[in-house]
Amino acid sequence: MEFILLKNNYIAVVNKINVPKGEIDKFKFVKDDFRKNPFIYYSKLVVVVEGDSEQFVIPKYFKAKGIDLDKNFISILSLNSL
Repeated sequence: MEFILLKNNYIAVVNKINVPKGEIDKFKFVKDDFRKNPFIYYSKLVVVVEGDSEQFVIPKYFKAKGIDLDKNFISILSLNSL
């Protein structure tokens, strides 16, 4: 698993997410995460935002730019939901 962090200079950095080593622990990790945020596994892009207000505003921004989130498999994930 990996995540991409956009730095202040707009350079994307890909980092690995450490997943537990044992098969049972891996299963529990993925199962718990999937239960909380199932949509992220079907997304091509997940935009992680800080809170509820960004989760409300960011989709409106994409819409204003003519980008359909659903058609492009883009999801918004609030850190409040983690």
